[in-house]
Amino acid sequence: MRRQRLLLDAYLGSAAFAAARDRVLRAPPHRQRGVLVNAGGRKLLTHLVVTLRVLRHHLNCTLPVEVAWHGPDEMDAATLAALDSHFGPVTGFDALAQPLEQHHRNRATSSQGRPAKLGPWPTKVLALLRSSFRHVLLLDSDSLPLADPSRLFDDPLYQQRGALFWPDFWPNWVQDDAYRLLGLNATAAKALLAEGKGWGRRDCESGQLLVDRGRHLDALEVAFYANSFDDVLYSQVHGDKDLFPLAFAAAGKGREYAQVVVPPGGVFRWGKGQLEVKGQKTAVDGWQLVGAIQHDNWGAPAFFHRTMNKPSLDSEQWPAELVTGPLPIRHDLNPKYMYIQLSP
Repeated sequence: MRRQRLLLDAYLGSAAFAAARDRVLRAPPHRQRGVLVNAGGRKLLTHLVVTLRVLRHHLNCTLPVEVAWHGPDEMDAATLAALDSHFGPVTGFDALAQPLEQHHRNRATSSQGRPAKLGPWPTKVLALLRSSFRHVLLLDSDSLPLADPSRLFDDPLYQQRGALFWPDFWPNWVQDDAYRLLGLNATAAKALLAEGKGWGRRDCESGQLLVDRGRHLDALEVAFYANSFDDVLYSQVHGDKDLFPLAFAAAGKGREYAQVVVPPGGVFRWGKGQLEVKGQKTAVDGWQLVGAIQHDNWGAPAFFHRTMNKPSLDSEQWPAELVTGPLPIRHDLNPKYMYIQLSP
C-alpha cells in the first residue's frame, strides 16, 4: 500500500491532476449537476428502471442521469437508447472501459488492456472518478428517491462543505487498523470526523452520497486508492461506505466531511423464528430489516435504501409491515442478519 500511496501523492501534486480538476470545474452547464447510478446486468437494470420511473413520473425530477456499468456484458447500446427514450436525459459509460492510470492499483488487466473486473464497491468509486458531472448525487441502484433530489444540491451544509453523506444505523464498526493502514491516527481521526461533538458519529451509509468533484477530486482519488485494496481493508470495514470518511481524513479534508444529522428510520417485516440472539441456540421471532429510510437535513424522508425485497422480474415484492421515524443508535441490530429486537 505504501508504494501505491506514494504514486498517488505524486499524482495529486502534479500538473496532470491540476488539469483533471480544472476539466471538472469547467463542466458545461448541463453537466454541472446530475445523478449517477451504478447499474448494469439483468438484476440491477430492473432496479434502475424503477428508480428512473419514480424520478421522472412520480417526483418530476429533471436532473440528467448517468448510468455506470461494470463491463461490456452489463449493457448494450439498444438498452441505453431505450432508457434515454423513456426516461431521458439518460447517458452512460462502462466504468471499466479505459485502462487504469499509473497511480491506480491494478492487479491484472484483460487481453484487451481493460482493467480486470473489480468488485462492485471499488468500481462504484471508480465510476465517481469517471463521471461527467461536477456535482454528483451517486445512488446505488436499490436506493429509491422519495422526493425530488434536486434541492439537496442547495442544502446549506452541502454548499459549505462540498460533500454530504448519510448515516448508518450503527457506530464504530471500523477497526482501528483501517485508520493505521491509511496513515491515520485512529483517535485523532475519529475526533476530527465527529466534529468535536464529544461523541462518536454514526458510520457512513453510501447507498446515496452527494459530492462536488471539482472541490474534492483528491479525496475521491484517495477513496479509490483505499477501495482498490479491498483485499487488505475490507476485513476491517463494511465495504466502500466506511472508507469515504477515512478517505477525506487521509486527504487532509476531515473537516470538510459532512453527514446528514437526521438518523435513518427503518422499514421492517415480522420474521418468524429467524432472529439470532447472542448466547441463544434457538432463533426467535423479530422484526426483519427491509431497508433504511434516509432523511434530508430538514427531517423529510429522502431515500428508501433497500437491504432486501428488491425489485425483481421473477417475483412480486411483499409489503412492509412497519415503517419507523429516525431510530436511536442500535447496538442489537445485527448487520449480518438484518434483524432487530423490537416489540411486535
